[in-house]
This record gives sequence, C-alpha cells and structure tokens, in this order.
Amino acid sequence: MKSLLAAATITLLLTGHAAAQISPNPNLRPLHGDIHLSGGFLPDPHDLRVNAGGPIRVGSFRSGCSGYVTEAPTVSVHWSSGSGALPLFFTTTGSDRDPTILVRDPSGAWHCDDDGGDGLNPLFEARNARTGRYDVWVGTFSATRGVATFRITELNNRAGGSAPSYSGPLDPTPRAVVTGRPPNHHLSPRFGIIDLSAGFAPDPYTLNVNAGGNISAGDISSSCRGFISEAPTARLQWEGGAGGLPLLIAARSDGDTTLLLRGPDGSWYCDDDGAGGLNPLFASTVGRSGRYDIWVGRYSQGTISAVLSISELIGNVSTAHRSIDDMSDDEYCEYVDWDDPDCW
Repeated sequence: MKSLLAAATITLLLTGHAAAQISPNPNLRPLHGDIHLSGGFLPDPHDLRVNAGGPIRVGSFRSGCSGYVTEAPTVSVHWSSGSGALPLFFTTTGSDRDPTILVRDPSGAWHCDDDGGDGLNPLFEARNARTGRYDVWVGTFSATRGVATFRITELNNRAGGSAPSYSGPLDPTPRAVVTGRPPNHHLSPRFGIIDLSAGFAPDPYTLNVNAGGNISAGDISSSCRGFISEAPTARLQWEGGAGGLPLLIAARSDGDTTLLLRGPDGSWYCDDDGAGGLNPLFASTVGRSGRYDIWVGRYSQGTISAVLSISELIGNVSTAHRSIDDMSDDEYCEYVDWDDPDCW
C-alpha cells in the first residue's frame, strides 16, 4: 500500500510539474485558422468570432501580463504591409467576458494587453507593422472562458480608448458649379507644394498657413463661401493607392475658415463647415492621383492664421465641435472674433 501511495504521489508531482511547464506555443496549429491580409485591405475592419480564454495563466509565462489563454494560438495573422505606412491594430469587441490579448510578432517579440482598447477590450498596436506572421491569443482576465469578436483594423485612430471625433458616414464633397472667374491656379502656391502618397505617415499631415484674402468665393460659385487670395494657399501632389482610403483635406483656426479646391480633372469644390463647427472639409472617397490646388479662405474679409490638414482617416480631420446653431449670439461673435457682419 505504501509503495502504491508513493507511486501515486510521484505521478501527481510529475503531472503537476509537466502542467506547470505548459506555455503558449506558436508552433501549434491556430484554433481558428489563418488570416491572410495586406495593407489597405477591405473591408476594414476584418472580424472573426472566436473562443476566448484557456487554462494557461499568462502571468506565469510573461511577467506583467494578465489573463488566461490556450496553448495553441487563437489565430495566426499573415500580414503583408504593402507600400503604405498605416498602423496595424488587433482588438476585440462583443465579448461576454473581460478579454485580454497576447501577440507574438514576426520578430519573435511578445506583447500583451488587457484594457488598452475601448472599455474592457485589449489593444495591440504596431505603428510600423512588419511583414510576417502574428500569432494571437485571445484570453480572458479570469479563468472563465467566453467568446469574443477578434478585430483587425488599420483605421483605429483612438488614443487611449477614447471615442473618435467622427463616426458617421463619409459623404464626398460635391462639385461646385462655376459661374464666375475662378482664382489663378497657375500661380505659385503661397505656402508651398506638398508631396504625399496613399498610406503616408504620420497622419494627418499639417501645414501652418494664413487663411483668407480679398476675393469673394461667392462670386466664383453660389455654393462657395468666404474670401480667398488669388494664388493658391498650397498645392498637393497626390499619389493614390489601391487601399481604397479616402482623401481628406481640412482646415481649422480660431475663426471661421472655408475651402476652395481645384482637383486633378479641373473640377472645383468648396466647403464651409463640413469638418464640424466652423471648420471646412474636402472629402473624396476615391482620391485620384494628381494635383490639388487648395485655397484656405476666411468667412469674412482679411486673413487669419490656420492649420491645413491632410488625412486618410476621418477622425483626424473632423473636429466635431458644437454647431454654430447651438451657440448663443455672443458665443458665435466671440468665436469669429466679431468679424462677421452680423456681429457689427
């Protein structure tokens, strides 16, 4: 009897020792298969419903990490970065537990996160995502397993899990019907030429400019607002890509700015408050390659300092300030520095 008990004790010890040595193994077949994606993939985000959690406590494998995972990866992402430079994000949504994430990148480095995304969702971010295989474990904070939606995206522009400033549909800016003489797009741009290609980083690209002038944009087209200069404010030489991201051009300042723009095909566009509040936005869902001549205007005559922004991510150029309809008369006049004729 003593020998049987001793043998059983040794067996339990050996079994426990073996279990303690089990750790996440990237060499095993992923439980939910392989995903093959390239930079600029569509549709974005790419979602996959997965089982989350497992018997292995990640903290015993990687110091400072939380959660429980399986031995085999949840999924393996085979990534080709392409010619763009957008970041790569892994996160979760729609979980019935508090999910966590563990990632082994193509270089063999390990990464983990608990609540870096929205709410209790984790977030892995690769700003310069190298081409290769990313092994991903979707875990749960406690030992109780659950389900979650694993999400891959290049468009998560949320900082610290805060909501983006714009989440609505993107409407392309309509062409303006030109009835008067437009400004001279042959003149050298006052603040230089910008050369950008799809997938540029950092996003947004910004340029400090002076907005406004003495030419009424309303004399060019009845749909245009504000006052502009004869020469373009800036010129964008744009090389579009195959990723399908929009081209977004906006301006912001302490006053009320407007935009007038001539596209590569010679069409004219104008906008007043499309970026939210008193800030204008030109939006093209196609973003064809070529030259864009840009005039940053001011709602009233004169000039004002402004920032021209170019982006492929709507949350980076849409300010989502209060509408002017929500402002009192005093607030509006203070916002536009009392230069609007209605404030006189």
